[in-house]
Amino acid sequence: MSTPLQVVTIGSKPPAFSTYLERAGYIHAQQAVSYSDYTAKAETAPAALVLFGHDESLAAPEAIRKLLDSDVVLLSFSPSPVFLEALKAAINTIIDLPQIKLGDNVPIIVHKIKGVDRFHIVPGFFLKDLDEASVLSDDSVGKKLPSSRGGDSNIDPSRYLEYSVGLIGKAIERASDPDFRKELMNDGDNRNSVDTLTPPSGTSFVNQDSFTMTGRYTIIKAPWLTGATSWSELPSDQYQTFELSWTIFLYTYATNHSPIPNSSFTANGGVVYTVIRHSGNIQRSGHGRWFGPSGGDGSSESQFYFNDMFIAQVGDSSGMLKNHAQSPQNGTQSGTTFSYNIEYNKQLNLFKDNGKTAFQYQITYGESYTRDQIMQTPAAPDTSTYQLVHTYNHYYDRLNGGLSNETWWNHGVFDWSDSKYKTVQVLPRDDIPIRGFTMWSSGVGKTNLDFVTALESLGFKSNTAWGYGHFTYASVSGEKGGYVPLDLTFGGAA
Repeated sequence: MSTPLQVVTIGSKPPAFSTYLERAGYIHAQQAVSYSDYTAKAETAPAALVLFGHDESLAAPEAIRKLLDSDVVLLSFSPSPVFLEALKAAINTIIDLPQIKLGDNVPIIVHKIKGVDRFHIVPGFFLKDLDEASVLSDDSVGKKLPSSRGGDSNIDPSRYLEYSVGLIGKAIERASDPDFRKELMNDGDNRNSVDTLTPPSGTSFVNQDSFTMTGRYTIIKAPWLTGATSWSELPSDQYQTFELSWTIFLYTYATNHSPIPNSSFTANGGVVYTVIRHSGNIQRSGHGRWFGPSGGDGSSESQFYFNDMFIAQVGDSSGMLKNHAQSPQNGTQSGTTFSYNIEYNKQLNLFKDNGKTAFQYQITYGESYTRDQIMQTPAAPDTSTYQLVHTYNHYYDRLNGGLSNETWWNHGVFDWSDSKYKTVQVLPRDDIPIRGFTMWSSGVGKTNLDFVTALESLGFKSNTAWGYGHFTYASVSGEKGGYVPLDLTFGGAA
């Protein structure tokens, strides 16, 4: 049996936090008044240190760096601007951490990747309970993304604390995951890719960061429960949950001219390029797919829910970043398999010796991947907002005529080819990988990246006695996943 991992808390923590630590299998090793108080007594480094509020003894780059170099996962609830400024300096990030806005009971999480001198950030998260909605036409599919920011105001605040504790384990796993380290460092990852986005060591005015936008969609209601003909709340052990883990590998390059001082950067042909390669997925977690009162995969009277549409969108809210390249631009289909390719290369004029020595460097990125029954809409080349739209495209696809009747009554879920009832088609796995490539151009300055996701989970009831289907329903939701402020000044004035 493995030894339970230890977690240290500093500051005034909510009473429920220790309970969630224990449920997750951690030992609450110590609750310290301050970081200096903790270090004076500590004999070994914990797996994670959780800071509530401001602590002067930890609000220094040297202290934070020493902690992270010890492979400790750092969580900070309600961090002060002073602490976030110190954290920014400690990990040398262009993410403008003092401008991060976090909700109540939502921390920022930072940890080092073992074996390399790189850090990873989780800049908050969202929780969203999906509402029910009848889908009777394409117009009601919820293609327009919402303008509201933040999570669901109806969610019990304790769920945010519980989710935060769950992210500790994910951070510990990511920190020591060799596949993630390879993907981060571009040294033979398993994504069938070619990657020279990282310039040589000693290059000036470039930066690399990685962070994960994370959140959870939860479906707590369903139609057709036993004895019910309308929407009713599911038992908690049948909640339908979808976990988002959208990882951003961020590269920035100041090219053509030194950005320090920046007063003449643009006038002298200077261009900042900001590149994102997208990774991660959205997948069902926890409890399995709910099939209704009876049935199972491939034989259910009610396949409910499956992920019919997922949208991941990122854009610059200030208008500073201009589209330079988006990919994939197209794809191919063979049967139920959709294939996509990303290919990009560009020669950049970079610098060494703090701008004194110029040199040329070719960045290249290539990747190929496939989707089963899921189509990814090609990226739009004429917009600065990058949108990844994933839609189910097979037997039950109502958007492309897969269902037989617009009344949603006899929607064609059965195979009656030999005048005998056969089972419904097996749906795809609720695990959609996120892949893509985005490149913007700009001058120097500060801006925000806005992240938005939208999920539609489709369900229907089939009636074997009649051979019909009873309506089609969907839980539709879009959510502002948060925004990440960027400091693209490279040490010059904003």
